Amino acid sequence: MGKPDGTVLKAGALFSGAGISFLAIPSEIYVFADPLFEKVIYNLIDNSIRDGMHVSRICLSVRINGDYAEIIYG
Repeated sequence: MGKPDGTVLKAGALFSGAGISFLAIPSEIYVFADPLFEKVIYNLIDNSIRDGMHVSRICLSVRINGDYAEIIYG
């Protein structure tokens, strides 16, 4: 699959005219997931734009929590 920060920037490029800045905090973590993971990120961004109030920035980061990795979208 790839790095989550690259995935959010790739999906964010599809919304370049929406006036939103995208911040993806670089990580050395790679996600091996179904190809629909990119669609999940796309849908999160789309829902944020349509349903959020005055969304101007979307941030994605990854952190290790014990044996798991957490992908934080906000």
